[in-house]
Amino acid sequence: MCAEDLYRKFFHFTLIFVAITICYANSLNSSWHFDDFSNIVSNQNIQIQKLSWREIQNSFYSPESKKLSRPVANLTFAINYLISGLDTTSYHVFNVLVHICASWFVYLIFLQTLRLYYSVNPKDYLVISLPSIALLGTILWALHPINTQAVTYIVQRMASLGALFYYVAFYCYISFRLSNESWRKIIFLLFTICFFSLGIGTKENIVTLPLALVGYEIAFFRSSILPSSRNFKYIVVIGAVTFSLLLLTFFYEKIIDIFNPYFFRTFTPWERVISQPLILSRYLFLIFYPLADFLILETDMVASHSLVDPPVTLVAILFATSLIIFSIVYLKKYSILCFAIYYYFVNHMIESTIIPLELYFEHRNYLPSIFIFMAIAFYFIKLICYYSDNNKVFMKYIIIFTLVVFIVGEGNATHLRNEVYRDEISLHKDTIKKAPINPRPYVAIASQLIRSKQYEEALEYLRDAESLYEKYPNRFQENWIAKLYYNAGIVYRIKGDNEKAIKLFFKSLQLDRAEWITHVNLGILFFDQGDYEHAEDYLFNAVSLHPNCPSGLYNLFGRALYANKKYDEALDVFLKGLKINEMKVLRYNLAATYLKMGQLQSAKSEILTVLSQAYDNDGVYLLYRAVIFSDKDREKSIQKIASMLISSQYDYCDWISVIIENKSRDVIFPDISDFKDQLKEAYRNELEKIRNQIIDQVHKVESCNFTPLSSSV
Repeated sequence: MCAEDLYRKFFHFTLIFVAITICYANSLNSSWHFDDFSNIVSNQNIQIQKLSWREIQNSFYSPESKKLSRPVANLTFAINYLISGLDTTSYHVFNVLVHICASWFVYLIFLQTLRLYYSVNPKDYLVISLPSIALLGTILWALHPINTQAVTYIVQRMASLGALFYYVAFYCYISFRLSNESWRKIIFLLFTICFFSLGIGTKENIVTLPLALVGYEIAFFRSSILPSSRNFKYIVVIGAVTFSLLLLTFFYEKIIDIFNPYFFRTFTPWERVISQPLILSRYLFLIFYPLADFLILETDMVASHSLVDPPVTLVAILFATSLIIFSIVYLKKYSILCFAIYYYFVNHMIESTIIPLELYFEHRNYLPSIFIFMAIAFYFIKLICYYSDNNKVFMKYIIIFTLVVFIVGEGNATHLRNEVYRDEISLHKDTIKKAPINPRPYVAIASQLIRSKQYEEALEYLRDAESLYEKYPNRFQENWIAKLYYNAGIVYRIKGDNEKAIKLFFKSLQLDRAEWITHVNLGILFFDQGDYEHAEDYLFNAVSLHPNCPSGLYNLFGRALYANKKYDEALDVFLKGLKINEMKVLRYNLAATYLKMGQLQSAKSEILTVLSQAYDNDGVYLLYRAVIFSDKDREKSIQKIASMLISSQYDYCDWISVIIENKSRDVIFPDISDFKDQLKEAYRNELEKIRNQIIDQVHKVESCNFTPLSSSV
């Protein structure tokens, strides 16, 4: 590599860095959004405290189950959490850096691709340098506002980071093919495999890389992928059929699991497939017409019901099919244009075909769109050169002006779009403005308002969402509407209207019986009402439905079992909770259960386990010591309780009534009837000491007499 080429690349990399930094500078303080909460904010797996192998390994798993899930992406979230906790700044900085690195590799891929193209088409060579075309294509892609969802929406790092690994693997593959030395070929091939694996570990759609490389081989290396031998073609077909049968035989259950979401989708596999050409056409429209007014978190689009319902479905299918056929047939003849189309559709085939994901999200374009921008840059430059060669200076400068306006417009639209991502309210209000009959943004805003304790305003948004559901009952997924009633139930529970809250939670369960958190809330409400039978039923459902049941939920369920005098079952449940996480409340509840079962030594063992830490200010611990241990130890514990109540300024009557009623849903208090009077007497003695101290202080003040010092003249 010559010094001039190295300098040019450094200069272009700097331009890309500066342009992206300017456009995304206002995204660094954007708040958490939507799926950020389940994947990061509430995900205990990624909330590591140190870089130990155990904690790192734990971050690899899904927050909802014990299955390995996008471990590379989750590890980066864990590192961010270690750096800044739940402060979003470091997460955004990382996302922007990923986008910058991805843009650099996009530039390198474009540059190598253009060189390959001109090595086969020397007559088509342009006066403008190839790095300039690569730079233009990269800037057009990097600043495009459709990418804001993949960059500014924190959890969509899965899309952008996965794409970065994809681009690095793609570039390494090109370098592998262009290398002459065997050792270089081996190194670049190993890098290709390594980054491809990292990409799959970040997001599954990276698996399309081999298919993209097949098209690249045909378009730019002019390879013949299949030998002309008819027998070889037969072998390929037989091998493909055999592989498919083996896949179905050994991975049938996993394949079926992929399609489970269709149980709650409002569309069938067929309806999803025929709808995607419409959505892919919309994505293409946004690429060429990137106004912030058309960008949205999620649309109110619904799946087509048939090829002619709506009629534009068939038009979109014919359009997409024509593009695909054209790109394959003319892949060698018009390699830049046709490979851009081929690459676009290949990299949409995971998220835009039969897999039951939601219909539309703009971050899905981050990976598939890059070669479209290279084609745009190439043909724009070709047009400029054409007008320049023919002395049509006016048209040449019109094209240049159009490009400049387009780039500036892109940057401005990206900046404006990042402003929308500032917080949850602004993002979802923007969605309501652009997709007013979608109930989800109303529910999302209500959820955020509940967190901010703005309950009446939250209810207004929930009523608006309910009105949309009543008007379009078959348009929306039932689990979306279930969240509407769940959030309304939370508001009424906070307001103390438990009867209304229960009715709303029941409504939520009618629409989505598998939502464990709704069962938890019903269990809590019934427990608070003293209806322990129903509390046990709903908490049992919650434990059964939760994919990775936490110790706190086991404690709640065990508490309900204890209240129903099912001590053996309660014991088992408390022990399950302890296996997950050491909680002293579980130790106390185990001690209470052992006492009820007449197992005094086991109860002592639990309290002695708690003794490993100093709990002199823990009233529950001291109560259990007073109940379980000897008279001398009891007196000591009672004295400490009395001192604690005085120093903490607890109201004795309120405190003792809570202990005696024993209706706390968290901790089980011991029976203090044997020493209730003794405790009262100890408390009175402590009060008496304080009273005497105060009286002494008063007497001391009254006895203080000061004689003024005489002053001499």
